[in-house]
Amino acid sequence: MNIKDDPLKRLKYLFYLLLLLSVHHNSYAIKYRVDQRFQVFDHPVTSLALSNDQHSIALGSKKGMIKIMDTKSHSQSDLGVHDADVTALRWTKDDQVLISSSNDTTVKRWTVKDHTVQVMREHRGAVYSIAIDPTGRWIASASADHEVILWEPLSNKIKKMKKHHGAVQSVAFSPNGKLLVSGGEDNRVILWKIATSQIMEISQHSKAVYSVGFRPDGKAIIIGGADHKVYIWNILKRKKKSFMVAQKTVQQLIYHPTMPYIFILHGDKNLYILNYKTMKSSLVYQHDHIINGIAISKDGSTLYLGDDTGQIVYLKESQSPSMTGDHIRVQLLSPKVLSTSKKKITIKINVTSPHTIKKVMIFSLNGHSKTWTYTVDRKLRQIEVEDTFSLIEGENPIFIMVLDEKGMNTQRFTIRQK
Repeated sequence: MNIKDDPLKRLKYLFYLLLLLSVHHNSYAIKYRVDQRFQVFDHPVTSLALSNDQHSIALGSKKGMIKIMDTKSHSQSDLGVHDADVTALRWTKDDQVLISSSNDTTVKRWTVKDHTVQVMREHRGAVYSIAIDPTGRWIASASADHEVILWEPLSNKIKKMKKHHGAVQSVAFSPNGKLLVSGGEDNRVILWKIATSQIMEISQHSKAVYSVGFRPDGKAIIIGGADHKVYIWNILKRKKKSFMVAQKTVQQLIYHPTMPYIFILHGDKNLYILNYKTMKSSLVYQHDHIINGIAISKDGSTLYLGDDTGQIVYLKESQSPSMTGDHIRVQLLSPKVLSTSKKKITIKINVTSPHTIKKVMIFSLNGHSKTWTYTVDRKLRQIEVEDTFSLIEGENPIFIMVLDEKGMNTQRFTIRQK
């Protein structure tokens, strides 16, 4: 695939190019800071899921309660209850339906608007994980009864997949919906073909597997479990890489949507990140309570954490002091948006620094980029630049990077195209 046809590849290419331009040659280290906290339950949050339009976040609790919170107004509403811990939540593509699973052995399909519910009761043990295929036709569930079940709610059709020999802890669909991966306490990861419900391949591990998921391109699977390692299993090349992040059981893994990072939860207060390109990991955030769940915005700028006290915590991305030039100021001028149409936007940006500015670069996920280069002898310390570019539907992250004599700073602004 040509780099011009892939927005993610363009983004990565531009970002790595900017790293090479850095005068300090420091490695990029992403960090997050607490932005807001909200009390949702008077007992632990056990699961959460961000809606596809990012307007709502669903939260499940240890007492089986499910609530929906507006991400902007922060208003909360009750959706329904299970008879035990809510173990997982997933939104359908149109955000009209929420799927939940529980230690009460059920999977429930909630219509958010009128709170009607359809229940699947085929499991004989706690349900630990659920996934929805991209078409919305099938819901997969993983259970303590050693089974993976495919449920088609419209027809109430059931397919049972019984090749695990222990509790199944995690399940996920491939991006094209043709494959399913499951991992469990039998130390195995099984790759299934949906059309036939047959096994394509099995990956054997030394200890229990608690988290599996597909990379966004569908070519690799991430795996974490009781052996303290994170694995990346390339299912095309049939190769596995392993990374030791911390001497702890890996409970949950989630990909960063735009960068080569994997977020890692160990069932404690710490959030780690692994760069699977450089094979380096770091602690990006330390909470004051045990973290039980995580969700991430489409541009990666916001994390949502559910904790043991019943709170949801918003984390905002901040750059590492070792990489950023904190002395460099980047801002959108007022009016922030000079002109907009359904397809294009023009913005004006002011850059100031106590040191000579050498480069300003702007780029967006749709592949647009522009660079301004200044000679050192001009000794420019304040610059205004203006740029026009096309919008894509939904969130439009705009990345601005500035290089001066002493360092480099990056800023992200997001514009929504309705």
